[in-house]
Amino acid sequence: MKFKYSSLALVIAALAGCDSSSDIGLSAGGDSTTPSTGNETKPLEPQAFSFLGVEAKTSNTFSFEWVGADPDGDYKVCQKDEALPDNCLPLVEVSGVGSADVTGLNVFDAATKEFFVIESKGGSSEASAELRVEPGVVNSLIDFIKSSNADAGDRFEIVALNADGTVMAVGARNESSNATGINGDETDNSTQSGAVYVFKKVAGDWVQDAYIKAPYLPNTKDFGESIDLDDSGDVLAVGATRQDSNSVGVNGDYTVFGASSSGAVYIFRNDGVNWSQEAFIKPSTVNGGEEFGHSVSLSGDGTALAVGAVGERSSSTGVNGTEFDGVGFGSSDSGAAYLFRYALGAWSQEAYIKASNTGSSDNFGWRVALDSDGSKLAVSAIGEASDATGINGDQSGFVAPYSGAVYVFEHDGANWSQDAYVKASNTEQNDRFGDSLAISGDGDTIAVGAPSEDSIALGVDGSQSDNSASNSGAVYVFKDDGVQWVQDAYVKPPKNVDSRYNFGKNVQLNGDGGVLAISSAEGTATVGINGEDLAESYRFNGAVHVYNRESDLWQYKIHVRPPQLNGGQFFGLSFGMSDDGTAFAIGSEHDSSARGINGDQLDDQARYAGAAYIFD
Repeated sequence: MKFKYSSLALVIAALAGCDSSSDIGLSAGGDSTTPSTGNETKPLEPQAFSFLGVEAKTSNTFSFEWVGADPDGDYKVCQKDEALPDNCLPLVEVSGVGSADVTGLNVFDAATKEFFVIESKGGSSEASAELRVEPGVVNSLIDFIKSSNADAGDRFEIVALNADGTVMAVGARNESSNATGINGDETDNSTQSGAVYVFKKVAGDWVQDAYIKAPYLPNTKDFGESIDLDDSGDVLAVGATRQDSNSVGVNGDYTVFGASSSGAVYIFRNDGVNWSQEAFIKPSTVNGGEEFGHSVSLSGDGTALAVGAVGERSSSTGVNGTEFDGVGFGSSDSGAAYLFRYALGAWSQEAYIKASNTGSSDNFGWRVALDSDGSKLAVSAIGEASDATGINGDQSGFVAPYSGAVYVFEHDGANWSQDAYVKASNTEQNDRFGDSLAISGDGDTIAVGAPSEDSIALGVDGSQSDNSASNSGAVYVFKDDGVQWVQDAYVKPPKNVDSRYNFGKNVQLNGDGGVLAISSAEGTATVGINGEDLAESYRFNGAVHVYNRESDLWQYKIHVRPPQLNGGQFFGLSFGMSDDGTAFAIGSEHDSSARGINGDQLDDQARYAGAAYIFD
């Protein structure tokens, strides 16, 4: 489908022989101060032309149009970049025509940059006026992704994106078909067990590539509650916290019962043509209620897997301590993390990891995050209760329940050890520091969300002292300076803050840690990329805010909201970001009953069916 948005015409041609555009080059040959004799041959020069606007054609393909094209003129479409000659980042060059298609232009550049056309002829060049692409053009190219069997209550909303932004997985933990394995019959909604859908970008368009279910359903629910992809998009990890098998280790019997909600993780691999299940993973000791698989993270290279089990009950501390034996109550819901490694074609458990200050209800393993090579691991514990602040403070207190903490572990090639105990700079009870967590691919930057933090500050490194915006939320960025971890930034919403914004509900970092994305539950009545901030009217519609680190300072760049207004979407509930920070897949509780790609976004007949949006 082709969408036309060229109503904004920037007419460069002047009337009655007036100069049509800005001269950015000189005519070739001769000294401009040489007096005219009146007998010289007039050099060829660019003629007046008008840059009309932009059409959106197919996915991230734009057509730039102008009128008055000279059959002998050469035309260059430019994205404005003041660091380059003529302020021009060339996008495409054509000759003698009045339009040019640009493929691969990122929607964020289309929404935020200025564009112009340079005509060259006879050694001279003329530039058009600068034009911003109209918001409607950009919004028309935001892909709206639904499952192939969308139904109310499916919760198709947990999103993972691979490194180059061409493979997306979406978990729907309440999906109800009784199919098993890969690409089974999705039409029989008799068993609420969950599913995962894989989408690929093929020739510029998104298509569903696989429909993935657990291999056995009678003892499995919440399949897809947590998911992750490796950088290639060929390895997929899926958590199912209400899997009830009492088998232990890798590839045990998934058909048995005996450990209700012990949880499991499934590994799937794509061989270039088809997806298949590679492993069924349980921890080395299994007890009911542990919720193994509450969080999962794959290393970028796909050879390491971290799994959080928030209900694990051992009171041990550190790495490879004594696991809970099922006798008594232990340290209830203290939580644990497990590290698995892939080598010689098989997965095996490498480490059993606990906090250095294990406590009941800490929920250690709430979030886990691995770097690209699987040598650094961050684990959050949202219920942790010390009132320490900063790095490696006093862990012994219990006066600030649910203030939260993050623990950083490193692998030295042989063993795992704790490297840092990380708290907020303004620790307070119930802030839930660690509710969201991300680590950069290089392992040197960590972002931690605290969506229940209460300060009324705005922007980066504002005052933390005024707690008059309950549950407004905050994000903390930490940097490994080569010697120790230090807090790099305290980040709040850029312009508006209000109670229950829950800024920091989800966070993502790109590969080098230079791009930070943060979701919030705000509800301003704007759509798309960088829409004007207006009064709250669509509560919990949701947004994602993007910051760049430039010269060691964090700068706010853009905000992203759904392209259509539907209150209560919780847009940004989950999202993934490409390694270069230019592509996003964003999950939502959207109520549309549409199925497949780019259906009706305004339909609201399937409550909590869920949806994903792709900005690339």
